Amino acid sequence: MSEQVYEQRRSRLGVAQAQVMSANAQLKSAELNLEWAEVRAPISGRISDKKIDVGNLVVGGQVNATLMATIVSLDPIHFIFDASEVDYMRYTRLNLSGQRASSRDVANPVRVKLADEDDFVHAGKMDFVDNAFNERSGTLRGRAIFDNKDGLLTPGIFARIALYGGDVDAFLIPDTAIVSDQARKIVYTVGADHVIAAASVTLGPMYEGLRVIKTGLKADILVVIGGVANPAVRPGTKVAPTVGTIKLTEKTAEK
Repeated sequence: MSEQVYEQRRSRLGVAQAQVMSANAQLKSAELNLEWAEVRAPISGRISDKKIDVGNLVVGGQVNATLMATIVSLDPIHFIFDASEVDYMRYTRLNLSGQRASSRDVANPVRVKLADEDDFVHAGKMDFVDNAFNERSGTLRGRAIFDNKDGLLTPGIFARIALYGGDVDAFLIPDTAIVSDQARKIVYTVGADHVIAAASVTLGPMYEGLRVIKTGLKADILVVIGGVANPAVRPGTKVAPTVGTIKLTEKTAEK
């Protein structure tokens, strides 16, 4: 064999090897595209309606990818809510005083009430508190998690949440027994001599139809709960009181 023939054959061998490598690369690319043709969801849940039909061109990748459908996780399900700065400070001070651990450290119990329910019947627990306030809304994002085996809780549904805030003793009186005196809130009381006096009070939230009184009343005081609108019921007036009963009127709960 001449040197010229040898060089020609070696050149043809190199071209053939390059063609084989190119074919292998095309094969691997086709196999990879075939794997991408079967889309597997990373989570289990309920799928929405399809966004594309057979024959539509789809685009993959990280940018401008074609949306094929959406899947939402149902069990367990997250409840996301926003807390005000006042609520956050209250719970933080409870944590600092040792009365209630922070939801960042402990899965504090929570309850949820749906729009057609009268009581907070769905029990869950806290599993996340954000690390900063939203500058626009002035609120802090929180998240609770609930078991949802019956599928009643649906993503996007509105509900009210009651978050455990520690045990506390409080005075409960009807809201109608509270009188406004400019910027003050006043409750009429009856002393041992049956003379009406005015007590300035600090109001708390509503609980089961009654108003919580934070400060201003003592345990042994008699409170006027009826006839407050009567002009004769004023401080310094002597009355002949009758004993009444304060009853819880409805099921409510507040943070």
